[in-house]
Amino acid sequence: MPEPVPELKDAPPRDRFLATAALYAALVVAVFAHQLFPELGARGVLADAEVLSAELHATDETPWGLGRLEPYCYRPLFRALVLGAWGALGGVPETFYGVFVTLSALSLLGAAWAFDALLRAQGFAPRDAAAGVALFLLGFPVLFAYDVPIHTREDLLGYALIAVTLLFVARDRPVEVALLGALGATVRETCLLGVLPFALVSRRPWRERLLVYAPGGLVWLLVRLVQAPPGGSDYDYVAVSTRPLLERPGEAALYLFATFGALWIAAGLRLCCDPRPPRHPLLARRVCLVALAAVAATGWTMGMIREARITYVLFPFVVAPALDLFTSPRAARLARAPAAWAAGLAVVLAGAGGLAWLAADAEARVPRLRGVIGDEFHPGVLQVLEVPEDDGSVRLLEEPVFASFGNGPHVLLHLAASAFLLAGWRATRDAGAKAA
Repeated sequence: MPEPVPELKDAPPRDRFLATAALYAALVVAVFAHQLFPELGARGVLADAEVLSAELHATDETPWGLGRLEPYCYRPLFRALVLGAWGALGGVPETFYGVFVTLSALSLLGAAWAFDALLRAQGFAPRDAAAGVALFLLGFPVLFAYDVPIHTREDLLGYALIAVTLLFVARDRPVEVALLGALGATVRETCLLGVLPFALVSRRPWRERLLVYAPGGLVWLLVRLVQAPPGGSDYDYVAVSTRPLLERPGEAALYLFATFGALWIAAGLRLCCDPRPPRHPLLARRVCLVALAAVAATGWTMGMIREARITYVLFPFVVAPALDLFTSPRAARLARAPAAWAAGLAVVLAGAGGLAWLAADAEARVPRLRGVIGDEFHPGVLQVLEVPEDDGSVRLLEEPVFASFGNGPHVLLHLAASAFLLAGWRATRDAGAKAA
């Protein structure tokens, strides 16, 4: 049986709150430091004020002109917030840069606290909830959020809305869920994922359950009717699903795995192989699978290279089950299994050897690898590129533009953690069955 849901008025103890606040603030600062300073790996729109301003004026001198050409990329509320800030600050790139970075960091911090509240509402202890939030903040689409420019990022605000909506789903509050669904549809339609499980977990009459979906659905339809361009859009659902920019299957699989890394494995083991009942109805197998199907079926998973950030809307349905596995008695036995450590170490050594092999002749070997993984995902080995100039000279470029410097090692660590989990799960299967 799920544990009782604490009331919203139950504030955490002062010491727990201060420690948690310090942890979340430090992680958010670390995430944005990585995005702001080139020496730490910054390659995207937050590298400096001029790059962010250039992205805002990608097509012409009118702010966010591309948002009119591809309106399905930028929903009205977030677009209004960004352009409103630009206008209120007088269009000064440096001032806008500072305000935009600050508000983006606050959005991520808000998402962290919202997810913390959701995890505690699902029965996780405060310390475990903090660990779950840390896993969320250190995810690939958060760490590398601004590396591939897409003007500005509504994702962080969207993550917060999804977590808050699910919090009210957990409390069976249909009015709040309906209103948040309508609000979320003006930021990004993926926010409707927070409304999706209501009918599956609510104890209210079916008529009330279904009415919750009406406001969000109507606002979503209104946004699409108002913003629809006459000739259609390359970013519409059908276009993204049928004409993906991921031309190589290896590249698509790499980005899909990197979205959650080893958390995919941990969540899968908890949902499919662990006989314990779910900690909370929101963590039931059917709820998580419906959420996964909703994301995959609409083309967001494999649509474009940078859509790893959109697949990340599944974080409440992947991070939370993974956290449930990590806090189980089985996890303690798994961590002591020699087979788990041997498998993880073997992957680390093999991956490190592969990176060393690439680095030994990067100019010849990295291009061949890019034939499989594409040009946007950096393997973690520098390749010196020769860029011809107009005067006939050649400029050496050590890094593909907007390719994250740490992607390769990040994926390697998650592959090693995945091997650790799978080998450890197999090694403890008898003990796990007896404990169950």
